Amino acid sequence: MDGGAAEYIDATVHLVPSIRPALLHGIDEVDRLAREIKGRGFVECSADECEQVLRQFQSADDTDAFNMVSDFTYEAYYGHPQVLAAIEAETGWRGLGPMGGGKPIEPFDASLLERVRKLPPRYRAVEAGKSVKA
Repeated sequence: MDGGAAEYIDATVHLVPSIRPALLHGIDEVDRLAREIKGRGFVECSADECEQVLRQFQSADDTDAFNMVSDFTYEAYYGHPQVLAAIEAETGWRGLGPMGGGKPIEPFDASLLERVRKLPPRYRAVEAGKSVKA
């Protein structure tokens, strides 16, 4: 598949430069862990070794970098045209919103969203003027 997760993340960082320091910290930390655990860089590790390094990084990550990259990877995968076409072929569901050729949502009972509204946010509040530690 052309245009994978790395390209998607790169484009997102270009649009939202404030996430760059945390993301680069996470990438550096994964490579450091790989060298510490396996004696070589992350890109030189086997699939099993990469999984081991990522699991360790996930358990020790205090910057949310792992979750950020994981979320971006899922977004990139499930937003890819070939994946959307495969999902449509299997299920009949078209992954297009109102701006992508679909139709507006019909009126519905908004109280059905109450449980979701009570969930904690999936983001970290950042005060204006403070930078992300790198």
